[in-house]
Amino acid sequence: MLYFNLDGSITDTNDKFLEIVGCTREDLQAGQINWDKMTPPEYRLLNEQCFAELKTTGVKEPYEKEYIRKDGSRVPIILGIASFDHALREGTAFVLDITAHKQGEHRISRYYNILEGINRIFGSVVRAETEEELGKVCLSVALEVTGSQIGFVGEVGADRTLYGIAVSNMEARSLMYDKAGNPRSLGDFALHGVYGHVVDSGKSFFTNEPPLRPDSIGLPHIHQRLTSFLGVPFHSNGKTIGLIAVANREGGYSCEQQEDLEAVAPAVMQALQRKRAEIAMAEMDRIWIKEIHHRIKNNLQVISSLLDLQAEKFRNKKVLEAFRESQSRVLSMSLIHEELYKGEGTDTLDFSEYLKKLAENLFQTYSFRSKNIHLCMDLEENTFFDMDTAIPLGIIVNELVSNSLKHAFTEKEGEIRIKLCREEKNNETHKSLFSLTISDNGKGIPENVELESLESLGLQLVSILVDQLDGKIELKREHGTEFRITLDVAERS
Repeated sequence: MLYFNLDGSITDTNDKFLEIVGCTREDLQAGQINWDKMTPPEYRLLNEQCFAELKTTGVKEPYEKEYIRKDGSRVPIILGIASFDHALREGTAFVLDITAHKQGEHRISRYYNILEGINRIFGSVVRAETEEELGKVCLSVALEVTGSQIGFVGEVGADRTLYGIAVSNMEARSLMYDKAGNPRSLGDFALHGVYGHVVDSGKSFFTNEPPLRPDSIGLPHIHQRLTSFLGVPFHSNGKTIGLIAVANREGGYSCEQQEDLEAVAPAVMQALQRKRAEIAMAEMDRIWIKEIHHRIKNNLQVISSLLDLQAEKFRNKKVLEAFRESQSRVLSMSLIHEELYKGEGTDTLDFSEYLKKLAENLFQTYSFRSKNIHLCMDLEENTFFDMDTAIPLGIIVNELVSNSLKHAFTEKEGEIRIKLCREEKNNETHKSLFSLTISDNGKGIPENVELESLESLGLQLVSILVDQLDGKIELKREHGTEFRITLDVAERS
């Protein structure tokens, strides 16, 4: 509580107010406590508005502001004012110190930022494709919670050197590596004064003992422009396995900033270890799936060879043809698994490349019929299909090209065309409309014969597989035979 004149002088007050502003009763009696003197420059306009309101209404509702204490520090307060004697231009006010409240708000804000940062880190484990991508997210969180300018996340090698997982920029990289590009020793970041202590390899920086808490660790011999540095090591089984560090070009660090980095560091370590485990598991899965494709391919080739051996026991042309067709279908599936085994991915293949090899195999299989038959291919590039799409489409192409080779050319010469085209692309659904056209300039299918009524097992299989893919098939007979199939495909990269 205090009493004041509207000219800004304070005439009387209780001891609590003197405590808030850091003054004594002698200061009050000497007239050294003045409203304007205590008010920071940014609140001067608010002061003028306050006095103007008092002159007209006699009351100013409580509001927040700051006072400048005698020692120059600031204190946040809530101030309520009333003018009780207009003639004498006097008034009274109550002042409430809200430092603790503000500190509580600040702590809540800090903890919220830390929790939000940790949530970002763990949420990025799945989204980040590499450890480096995740490291950059971790680093950005560390920079935000400490208000730092540069930083890095590193892993400690067996030789006690620090290898970079992620750096904020080239300046941070110069912290981790010397001019020759060699990783620095972890000791470069620890052998510096910390509150008067020298942190050595046997001390807390390198073990899981409670860490020393520095204001900053200077690194003058590494980078002259950096005046402060914070580093929190990662520990496992009593050994330092990594380090997350941040630095500024000016100004030191508070214990709060060190605490914030220490709060984030365990989440960084756990996230990186989880990502490393996921990458290892994914690599193991990739190897196993490739091995599965390899074994399926080999087993299908064994089946094809058995069909070939079994066919030698028969002389009936229709039976031999049936064996050859079955063998061709098996080989088309075997070729898909061979391509998947060779590729970088585990469940997708470049369908255009596959079609080229499939067509070549078919021409070799029917070489006695295809000497004067030419193959013309027009295939869309970068068409990556998964197995559920590739296998049915592969069998469809196998059936239609085989049909052309067997039945279309009475004179044993002509042309077979295969065209794969992306008609439309939907970026939102990641699906594309594709058309696959297999045509020849042979004798064609008679006009009075409908596709649905054809008794060929191969063409019946084509219709079934097109339905399975939710596609559409059209038959044209203007210049030989043309089958055009359209379907939506979820493309994979």
